[in-house]
Amino acid sequence: MEWRGHVYDIDVDECSVNTSICRHGSTCANIEGSFMCDCSSGFAGDSCETDINECLSAPCLNNGTCNNTIGSFNCVCAQTYTGKNCEKEPSASTGPFV
Repeated sequence: MEWRGHVYDIDVDECSVNTSICRHGSTCANIEGSFMCDCSSGFAGDSCETDINECLSAPCLNNGTCNNTIGSFNCVCAQTYTGKNCEKEPSASTGPFV
């Protein structure tokens, strides 16, 4: 929070003064007396400094294993399931996998 001027009546645009105040590609918005970051997906916090652990919401289906990554996650699918969240079942026409 920053104000300048003889009676501290001039709002400082923190986003212009410190262009990296919002981290991980997030967007900075100057508000009166302060700033606010609109965090990129996968991040939280006043300056988007905290990586969200997406695995806590159990996004991997069909016994897939979740690996949290910076700003995202990936699933290691069990057996023959596929898809970002292991949501796609194997097709009967694909035959057995060996």
